[in-house]
Amino acid sequence: MNNRQKDEFNLQVRKILKQFGVNAHRLIEERFESNTSNCQISIKLEVDSKQIEEIKTIINIDS
Repeated sequence: MNNRQKDEFNLQVRKILKQFGVNAHRLIEERFESNTSNCQISIKLEVDSKQIEEIKTIINIDS
């Protein structure tokens, strides 16, 4: 990739990550508004319909 292509690639990746992050935050927050118990979160990344990464965590807020 040349510099212009790298810049465009990076811009597109940042846009999709921001969109995902904002939506995921909103959905998780909505869940905690109705239920403050521990929440298991799993984020999976697929590229070309193949899972290449999965991140799991538990969100725990003090009551």
